[in-house]
Amino acid sequence: MATADPTVAEYLGEVAGVVPVVVGPAPAVVAEEAEGLAGVEFFIPSASGPTFGLQAVPAMPGLRVIQSTTAGVEHLLDHVPRGVQLCSARGVFDDAVAEWVVAMVLAWARRIPEAVDAQRARRWRAVPARSLRGATVLVVGHGAIGRSVESRLRPFGTTVRAVARTARDGVAGREALPDLVPEADVVVLTLPLTAETHGLVDEAFLALMRDASLLVNPARGGLVAQDALVRELRRGRISAALDVTDPEPLPRDSELWALPNVTITPHSAGSTTCAAERTLAFLAEQ
Repeated sequence: MATADPTVAEYLGEVAGVVPVVVGPAPAVVAEEAEGLAGVEFFIPSASGPTFGLQAVPAMPGLRVIQSTTAGVEHLLDHVPRGVQLCSARGVFDDAVAEWVVAMVLAWARRIPEAVDAQRARRWRAVPARSLRGATVLVVGHGAIGRSVESRLRPFGTTVRAVARTARDGVAGREALPDLVPEADVVVLTLPLTAETHGLVDEAFLALMRDASLLVNPARGGLVAQDALVRELRRGRISAALDVTDPEPLPRDSELWALPNVTITPHSAGSTTCAAERTLAFLAEQ
């Protein structure tokens, strides 16, 4: 087994029959490293970084499985050799990401960012907040994470509507978005990034969102046309909570940083102690 994550290697080194090899962060594999990779059958790329450790794949002639530590695998697709199986980590981060979504929605409804700003300015300033009871939430992408988000928001008294690529019982097809987006107080994106979904949230989509609504994206930055989002946020008509951007890391000169109606976290929605423990246990099981 090879991995680009030393923590993963240390953990899996205690699993019977597993001999871990750590792939260095360099953009190329050196001769000494290639010799140690020749017998690798199971490879775990890094969850982030400029190369994800993928520079090592050609040095693994016996490779059988590439195991992602993320639910999305679009960054790995072009690096899978013929005959090698690619596995995602779908299900591992459901709870963590859903908790982040609930935190962002509650912070928006109760206007927590404004309260924090007032506290830092030493101003005793009450602002009217809204309740989630009676709010309509549209979950775009109804896989494991989307269902986890729905199960956590319904107890607040919200009406949750869901959209998936194809319609099924209780879930509308993507063709229903033009009718459902204008009715939503909150739009949550939990769908994968594919050629079909890239730029799904474009100028036309954003124009459909009702005034004072919230866009929540814990999925992939490429789902949203970022220039169009900046223009809409600049108008002050909607708000956004973003765990992902395009590109990442978000450049220091991006206007998104300074807009008062956006909350940004650094692709960390799934980064909890519980999720880390579940990831390691999942990798060992695989």
